[in-house]
Amino acid sequence: MNQYRQTAFLFLLACVFGTTGAATIFEDNFKDSAATKTNWIFPSAVKRQFTGGALTVQNTDNTFTWSATHNFSTKAPTFSLTASITFSSPVAEDAGLGFCMKGTKGITLWLGTSQNIYVYKDTVLLFNTSNSFINRTSNTVTVSKKDSVFNVFCNTVYIGSFICSDANYIPGGDIALTVATNSSFKISSLTMTDQDTTGAPKTAYVDKFASGNTQGW
Repeated sequence: MNQYRQTAFLFLLACVFGTTGAATIFEDNFKDSAATKTNWIFPSAVKRQFTGGALTVQNTDNTFTWSATHNFSTKAPTFSLTASITFSSPVAEDAGLGFCMKGTKGITLWLGTSQNIYVYKDTVLLFNTSNSFINRTSNTVTVSKKDSVFNVFCNTVYIGSFICSDANYIPGGDIALTVATNSSFKISSLTMTDQDTTGAPKTAYVDKFASGNTQGW
């Protein structure tokens, strides 16, 4: 995605989510490898490669899931966290986006190549859905939090919401890029703002089949 298209896409996200007045808490476009290495704490099992203005992370461990983490000195209790993630091929891989992290514990949104999103609080399943608006290889996913309510979007489409009333996570926390065993994914941008975003399920869908875009099917 060239710079003009990426800027236009981020503007579209802001219009859809109504967050044009939001302040940016943290962002990484993964084009500056030195800055990214400073922004994130990478365990030895997570290999990283910078190519084409993006970061590819790979977990070489056969047993354990590992995370690269970014720690905040001040935690944000309300936020919208958006990341653009690409899989190298539509095989069985999973990309994890962690938030409200407290050390090794927290909430993780998993994006799968089988067009599914599921969310765990540690080992407890909070949310699970399959949706045709989730692509098999490339997606921009947003998770938004206010109080105990979390809203999930994929490619600007509202996917669903879940509630986590655990007092350990209401104040917010750190964030993480989490890689399942023997998996890898590419991330080209990540932004966290200080406002929540709300949404509602689609009540109508129209496709004139003129563009050749199969998203939504």
